[in-house]
Amino acid sequence: MKIGYITNATVRGGVGNRAGQMRKVLGEKYPESMDEIVINGEEGKMLIKGGHEQVLIRRWPGVLGSKSVNWARLIRRIKPEYDLVHATNQSLSLAAKRFARSIVTVHDIIEVKEPQDKRAAWLNKYLYGGIMEASQIICVSEFTADETADFYGLERDKIEVIYNGVDREMFYPITEFSETVVGLEWRRKLKIEEKTKILLYVGSEHPRKNVEAVIEVLARVVEKYPDTVLIKVGGAGILSGRERMLKTIDKHGARDKVRFIKDISSEQLNELYNLSEALIFPSRYEGFGLPPLEAMAAGTPVITTDAAALPEVMGDNGKYGEKGGFIYDPDDVEGMAGAVIKVWESDSEVTEIVEAGRRRAEEFSWEKSGEKLVQVYNKMLI
Repeated sequence: MKIGYITNATVRGGVGNRAGQMRKVLGEKYPESMDEIVINGEEGKMLIKGGHEQVLIRRWPGVLGSKSVNWARLIRRIKPEYDLVHATNQSLSLAAKRFARSIVTVHDIIEVKEPQDKRAAWLNKYLYGGIMEASQIICVSEFTADETADFYGLERDKIEVIYNGVDREMFYPITEFSETVVGLEWRRKLKIEEKTKILLYVGSEHPRKNVEAVIEVLARVVEKYPDTVLIKVGGAGILSGRERMLKTIDKHGARDKVRFIKDISSEQLNELYNLSEALIFPSRYEGFGLPPLEAMAAGTPVITTDAAALPEVMGDNGKYGEKGGFIYDPDDVEGMAGAVIKVWESDSEVTEIVEAGRRRAEEFSWEKSGEKLVQVYNKMLI
């Protein structure tokens, strides 16, 4: 029995983080059977961990040398020796067309439903083309599962929902972190005064992330609490998104109120959750939504929306259980700003929300998700 576990994302992103966490569980269960096939589209190479085989391709000129094209070319170079292959995200689903038994994990399908770059629409459609061919589909939320089934005309029972988890050894509350040497060093490095309130946003600037709302919320909070700063963590993701964000910042004259951090470790991210008074996450579309979950585990109040899969993560005081944060419509800037002010003023509701958030986070673990994935593998390998 030979298993090919295909990845193409770094562990510092949500997609790569899940792949890495699941790999740990599967590696313990199938230590002699699994090869991790790491595809690096940027460099045009593939490394098979286990067999230690490296495949290099010559990059084509122009747009044909893009990482997406290289993903497709490298997938075609995977040898037909695997009894089961697992494409750990939808952009690798072409592998399902080449193997009799295959699993594809789908995080979201926004890039085929509403592509951010119209020029890449045809390529996204091609890359995702293996979803329909997969023997088994795994989705990270009920929302994504329903959307995938509807879009591709699939039977819902072909899809298994396995949520993301949170590593509570990595994301946890740090008592009085702002007063620690590390906390004070963060403030010094980011030029944030000791008593200044910090609002945190973690994510890209893709249109679906609704980052203009982050700045609109900041502007309203600053009217009442001028000593407020926003820390924005993560790359732009799309150049036009950064341009729109900066335009909104300049509209409010808030350049001195925003700090940009591109890439940090999970340990550093947990420090920022603890340094910040609240996480603002006004997304319009999430296949899951890891930052709110991580923030809840770290004991940070979360202000987010009721869009897409977020109620499954945050709870909704209904179908998905106890609500673990302040939740609003993505267009309700006033409501979100009011929630931030509640946090700044230590409203009694905030303590209750933080405790509810920590309870909510305890329901998600990588161990639990890994066990469910092992069950799927066992069924596939019979």
